[in-house]
Amino acid sequence: MARGAARRAGDGVVGFDLAGDEALHPDVRAHAGAFALAGAAGLGLTCHAAEAGPASAAREAVEQLGVTRIGHGTHIADDAETMAWAADTGLTVEVCPTSNWYTGATSSLHDHPAPRFRRAGVRVVLGDDNPMQTRSLLSDEYRLLARDLGFDAPALEALDLAAVEAGFMDDGTRAALRRRASSSRAA
Repeated sequence: MARGAARRAGDGVVGFDLAGDEALHPDVRAHAGAFALAGAAGLGLTCHAAEAGPASAAREAVEQLGVTRIGHGTHIADDAETMAWAADTGLTVEVCPTSNWYTGATSSLHDHPAPRFRRAGVRVVLGDDNPMQTRSLLSDEYRLLARDLGFDAPALEALDLAAVEAGFMDDGTRAALRRRASSSRAA
């Protein structure tokens, strides 16, 4: 997969991810070579971690695979040291509240750690994970953040800007998205 992704880098492929059942496959080191290959091709690197596994799984993914984004990462909030490390290193955590609730990573939608990430200074972006399965679109996830998790308009704007900064894209696309976000806020 990494070789195929690397061959298509810049031609529609922008990132490389590791996802799956952390409980069954907790050791990310087996994938270090694939991530090195994908990273050398200029692909953005991300890994689903610390959803089924402990907070330390996110740090292992960063240190072993070189990722800059963590998918889900709910259990990062369980460990103050890992939370501070995530904020200090500029790690981006993609939260998917409905999916995290369905998988049992959080006990309820109201207990999702997204507000704790934000308060701790961890960069947060929003995902809908698998809308066909969860029946929750990205727009539903935005409403959930606002209605149930205390994200006001400035917090949602910060979320959007974080997504632009953390996205795997070329500089021209990033600049265009920054302008679009800026003009949306001004309107």
